[in-house]
Amino acid sequence: MFTLDSALGVEIQADRLILASIKKGLQDCTLQNHLVIEDFRDLTGAQLISQVRQFTKTNGFNRENVVVGLPRDHVIIREIEFPLDVEENLERVIQYQVEKFEPTEEESSYYDFRVTERDEEARTIVVQVAMVRQSYLDDYLKLFRELDLFPALVTYSGQGYRGLVGSGKTGLGRKEACLVFRIESGQAEIVALGGEGNFLSQTITLGDDSVTVDEILRKADPFISGLEGQIGSFSKVYLTGQLAKSLYDEFATLLGTDVELLVSKVQLKRKAIPGRELDELLPATGLAISRFGRAGRMGLNLIPVGERVVTSRASFVPSLVLGCVLIILLAAVGTREYFQTVKLGDQIDRQVQGLQNQVNEAFRLRDLVAAQREELEELRSLMEGRQRSLLILRDLTERIPDDSYLQNIQLQGQQLTMQGYSEEASRLPPILLESDFLESVKTNWITTDPRNPGKERFSFAATLKQ
Repeated sequence: MFTLDSALGVEIQADRLILASIKKGLQDCTLQNHLVIEDFRDLTGAQLISQVRQFTKTNGFNRENVVVGLPRDHVIIREIEFPLDVEENLERVIQYQVEKFEPTEEESSYYDFRVTERDEEARTIVVQVAMVRQSYLDDYLKLFRELDLFPALVTYSGQGYRGLVGSGKTGLGRKEACLVFRIESGQAEIVALGGEGNFLSQTITLGDDSVTVDEILRKADPFISGLEGQIGSFSKVYLTGQLAKSLYDEFATLLGTDVELLVSKVQLKRKAIPGRELDELLPATGLAISRFGRAGRMGLNLIPVGERVVTSRASFVPSLVLGCVLIILLAAVGTREYFQTVKLGDQIDRQVQGLQNQVNEAFRLRDLVAAQREELEELRSLMEGRQRSLLILRDLTERIPDDSYLQNIQLQGQQLTMQGYSEEASRLPPILLESDFLESVKTNWITTDPRNPGKERFSFAATLKQ
């Protein structure tokens, strides 16, 4: 499969840490590998670091695309309606509101927000605000730095379902309005999705006794009822989580709508993974997929603004369209006198008919450019990430003696393999080890070159420095 980009999704649960490595192709995504660390809070720092680094070393991914999902019950979500006039100073207004929500002056919060609704007629906007305790997130940011992972985005795990649906690459309807019920023991999260932009989430606490669908729907009713006018009618209900399969029949009977197990609908290239295990990986998988494309980058990011890496790319599509329109207008003005002749009506008709195919083609090209723009930007990002490989190649080439040559170099993750020939190959490993990029160099084999007397062929394997 041709790979355009890759990403790592990490879901933090109460007692587990789940990692999913995703690679993106032209039409679909591949779940490359995954890691589930049980009772990770009971591990020593060295044990946790060892497991995670072993996974990241053997599963290469774009380290600019690391997405972390926090437990939903540790993230506060509020929707606030403001007069449209405050939009010019929205950042300051939101900061004031966040300070009001904080329980004490000492308990500061990190937050992010997005405008979910704008009503020009009523002159109002609705803003969704996400908050997390600063001390809570700081502990995890420190942990991920120790794991040699630097998240580009920290949000809550329910956003992973938005990545699965909104990407359009997992077999789910990209623009359909749907509800996702993630039902676990003692708690359920209801995620409402509508199109590419609308996204809302709510958690409910379930009783300790046997969970019923009546209980879930009754407790979820205030949230679902409040969605009217924001997301619209739901064409699908997806079930996921530990109790999804056991409650499926009851959900289908009571709702009388299109109810599906989410894991059975997701189309994802992967190794042989049992359905239940794959279901547990869906949030982390969706978090990673959310990094692919414009829609996925619009989510709430709880990393402090000063610590984020922001990438901006220029857009040439609007300029191209406006340029085409300007050319057409100038052409029309230049032929004004001609159209004022006796045959004005006939000439206009002929001109319109003559330009129609060109106009249709221009619009077709515009749509094609818009559709492929995302892929081109991702390719550009991928190419920009190759600078390190070129620096390593130049460094090694400059270090080896003039009587030695490199014929082939392969770089996979942190492992580098090189072949070539030299008059005395055994003296090369110490020279190569002086490189700032290499941590270790070992000899795979050295043999005499029968076609070139006096030369030895060699194969070395090296490990890159972290």
